[in-house]
Amino acid sequence: MDVVKDRGYLIGGCNNALPGFGFLEPDGTFSGFDVDFCRAVAAAISPKEERTRLFLSQILTH
Repeated sequence: MDVVKDRGYLIGGCNNALPGFGFLEPDGTFSGFDVDFCRAVAAAISPKEERTRLFLSQILTH
């Protein structure tokens, strides 16, 4: 927790290989269960929305 607080944001990784868990919307935002879970954890740490940084695993590997 100290690392996340010192950094100022939570890094959340989402897998878009499983339908419904993580996907990129046409407008560039992220959606899915993993995304919602990451945002819930970040909100528990700090209520500021910009404190969550998300990425999709397959976007990074292709």
